Amino acid sequence: MARFTGTYVNKVDRKGRVSVPAPFRATLEALGAPIVNLKPSPDRQALDGVTEGYMDEVQRRLDAMDLYSPEREALEIREFSETQQLQMDPEGRIILPRHMLDLAGITESVAFMGMGSRFQIWEPEALKAHQQARLAASRDMTLARAGGNGAGANGGAV
Repeated sequence: MARFTGTYVNKVDRKGRVSVPAPFRATLEALGAPIVNLKPSPDRQALDGVTEGYMDEVQRRLDAMDLYSPEREALEIREFSETQQLQMDPEGRIILPRHMLDLAGITESVAFMGMGSRFQIWEPEALKAHQQARLAASRDMTLARAGGNGAGANGGAV
């Protein structure tokens, strides 16, 4: 399975164009299309880049909820109303919408951080601080074994 891994920093031009890192472009193509679905992360500090397959999974999970429940509507708004589909140009660039750049505090450079089935786009210095905090918090965490009881954060083993 193709995954987004690694961290890459690229320049953003005045029009908001940025080159998607080559490994991320390859992953997008392996997963079906050179399209990036971009939306604010739930905490609104970064932008989430997700594939069509990821969006299909979100839709599948939402479809399991009551059609007009307030919870479903809140998640639909978060997951779909702010999402924009961005097509890569022949050089592998996307244009980041101005309001999204502003939301994430991105000006001259952007950091792409792979997160397996998705990636995030950050202002580079904000990403450094975020990564350091998360890595410090993860020191004592382990992953549950596949098929295990899902003990998760502190109970499973890698």
